[in-house]
Amino acid sequence: MVAEALIPLLEACKHKWFWALNKNLAVQVDDMVYVYPSILEHILYCIGDTMEWSVHHTIMLLFMYFNGYVFISCMIGAFIGFMLFQYKEIDPTRRGDNVSKRCCL
Repeated sequence: MVAEALIPLLEACKHKWFWALNKNLAVQVDDMVYVYPSILEHILYCIGDTMEWSVHHTIMLLFMYFNGYVFISCMIGAFIGFMLFQYKEIDPTRRGDNVSKRCCL
């Protein structure tokens, strides 16, 4: 009974994709090539994802205090963080392109 329940788990843990990788960390199926990260990159991604999840849930718990000052502090922190770290270019262009820098000036 227990062995039958473990069959799906053991099948999922075989990681057939991992054992099919070649030295370029890619698997070719017909005309498609699937590229996978290295084990170190995958571990680092998992650590980063866990840290992000933990921070999100900690902030959620702060909001659940129903304290106005904590709420406002979180909102100001989110605004400042977005302003500092999410500034991205709109559209990359080549130097010779004759494109206006701003719209409607």
